[in-house]
Amino acid sequence: MVSKHIGLIDDGSNKDKKQHLLDIWFDKEPSTTKFCVKTTIKHDDEWLHSFYYFNDEIPSDEDFEQTIADYLTFEVNMITHDRGYLFGLDERVANE
Repeated sequence: MVSKHIGLIDDGSNKDKKQHLLDIWFDKEPSTTKFCVKTTIKHDDEWLHSFYYFNDEIPSDEDFEQTIADYLTFEVNMITHDRGYLFGLDERVANE
């Protein structure tokens, strides 16, 4: 459990969760979620989580529309605050 301004708080499930992850790690049981990625890591591999994370679930129409609206709000906010150059806009055009 996570508490605001405190962080993780022991709710009694820590040992079970740790054992579950270790069992998956040592191939004693299969992962039941997409949380675990089984791959061989080499010295020249990318080390970011996002490199291995793949979400193949198709977003709902509402989620997609909200994401587009959030992006457009962000872009307009940046342009109106003289940061149009982030989007390839000439500063003179953004200031006119």
